[in-house]
Amino acid sequence: MRKTAAILTLLIVLLLAGAAVLCLGLAGQAAAPQYLAAAVTRGDIEETVMAEGQLKPEHLVAVARRSRGGSPRCRSRTRVTAPSDGTVLAIVNQAGQTVNAVQFSPTIVVLGQLDRMSVHATIS
Repeated sequence: MRKTAAILTLLIVLLLAGAAVLCLGLAGQAAAPQYLAAAVTRGDIEETVMAEGQLKPEHLVAVARRSRGGSPRCRSRTRVTAPSDGTVLAIVNQAGQTVNAVQFSPTIVVLGQLDRMSVHATIS
């Protein structure tokens, strides 16, 4: 009777050990990866997103008048020339407007070259 119980216990232990090895062996094996294949083509990629921001010219110039001091007659007949060509984007001071006397070079207009623009966007 003791011999039968010992054999039965040994069989149960071996059966449990075999089941554990089988489960661990199957769990350790990863399935082979599945790949999708497609023909390569050339084309444009386009994606529409919601964004807000500003378009700014690449080259921006603030046209200012340099104060040379002197008589009031010289200041009233000042000729202002832009350092480069471009489109007037903002007129900061109007004709006849008093400009702060402390400013060395008050900005009169802002010019920009609109042929090259940069996008400053915040994508939501």
